[in-house]
Amino acid sequence: MQQVLPKGEFACAAFAAPPSPPHAPSTPYHTPDVLADRQSLAPAPARTWVRQSALINQIATLLSALTSKFSNHRVNNSKQHLVLFLTEVLKRSKCSRKVVLLSIYYFHKLYTHKLDSITNLPEFSRCSKRVYLCCLILAHKFLNDQTFSMSSWQRISGLSSKDISTMERWCLTKLDYELFLDDDRLSAWSRKILVPEGGAGTLPVVCKKRASEDDSFDLLPHKKLHTSVIAI
Repeated sequence: MQQVLPKGEFACAAFAAPPSPPHAPSTPYHTPDVLADRQSLAPAPARTWVRQSALINQIATLLSALTSKFSNHRVNNSKQHLVLFLTEVLKRSKCSRKVVLLSIYYFHKLYTHKLDSITNLPEFSRCSKRVYLCCLILAHKFLNDQTFSMSSWQRISGLSSKDISTMERWCLTKLDYELFLDDDRLSAWSRKILVPEGGAGTLPVVCKKRASEDDSFDLLPHKKLHTSVIAI
């Protein structure tokens, strides 16, 4: 399996970053007004960002609900913290929508079927952010022929390779190495579990194509996540 660095060449149709202000200062890459007018017929980036934000909020709601009982003075599994974390990690890793949905499936499976009790668990398993990161790594590796190196995940998350490896092995063991889920079952599961807030709207459907061809969060990764976002 070939490893690549998260520098933007991996993902194709990208999840857009938040749209720039209407009168943003000119930069070397600023679109001239004439070209901007011609591109006004294209899908609005704002609408794409709204869909992404809605999905992130749905994921954060689910993750927080599953792990709120594990919170303590060191671990904060509140939705607010998860929204910030998910936004940064998904942009920096440029994961496709299918990878994201499969990672949520792994996380949900772990905390609803695979944990016998909340006692005798490793400390990191109480942190929804760390466990979700591992689920994201597993989904990314499973669905892509080209996957990030360990050093890339270190830069994306700010965690050490030793910590990531330990958590990844724990998740794999708890999941019994059962990582496959066909597209139809994944779509049906996401519609059932990821309920849109307010009971309205529709969830993204998993497309039957390669993960790298799906929409992805498009923002070049920074050197590492802020420690207040990822660390326990």
